[in-house]
Amino acid sequence: MVINMIKVKSCAKVNLMLKVIKKRENGYHELQMLNQRIPLFDEIVIESSDEDKIEFVNENISAEFLYKVLKKIKSIYNIEKNYFIKIYKNIPVGAGLGGASMNAATLIDAILDDNNIQETINNKITYFKDLGADIPYGFVDKKAIVEGIGENIYIIEKEITNSLVLVNPNINISTKEVFENNAKYTLKLDHSTIINEDIYENDLEEATFKICPYLKELKEKLSVYGKAVMSGTGSSFIVHTDKYEEIKKEYPDYLVL
Repeated sequence: MVINMIKVKSCAKVNLMLKVIKKRENGYHELQMLNQRIPLFDEIVIESSDEDKIEFVNENISAEFLYKVLKKIKSIYNIEKNYFIKIYKNIPVGAGLGGASMNAATLIDAILDDNNIQETINNKITYFKDLGADIPYGFVDKKAIVEGIGENIYIIEKEITNSLVLVNPNINISTKEVFENNAKYTLKLDHSTIINEDIYENDLEEATFKICPYLKELKEKLSVYGKAVMSGTGSSFIVHTDKYEEIKKEYPDYLVL
């Protein structure tokens, strides 16, 4: 089937909790996370083309990563069709919201759908997990415990009872640099305890605050409103509060959702 145009939404995700368990010999870090999608999304437009082309329309961002993803999709599934892919960014870059990886997962699903290829989530995780730890979670649409290097996913049905406010200060943090500076490792939690919102923490905060001390200051200020936990490698925070209007007023230049 030849397509004229496909439009898909690529949602951001947050880490309500993130623990660093250990660093493997190959350099990858084993994590334990509690992930949840949020109503913030990039828009991806996919059209048939004579050659593969990927561009970010409203941001100056390299498309090298998504070219690598597209090349792998076509290689695995023997897809010969070419695509012109345009991404309209709404998810801030370097914000701990998994924008690039969620874009990748969304693109994989869209290309498979266009070629009428039915694939299991487990196979997609196996094929694409090495491209990014957050890609496997991009294949599910529910809150989940995510472990290993992102490949082990356990869906949980418990609803978050607290109101949550996302705060992003428009600071771009390098994931690679944060993990290089991380020195904190903690034990994996039993899944039955992870539903307890009181224990949510992010082991990468210490490393991130060394790189960007302002984020430590911001966390302290946000903690006045409720428990504040950094998402991913920063710079976003999830605040357990219903004080959205107050936070929005205090930080009018930040992304507050």
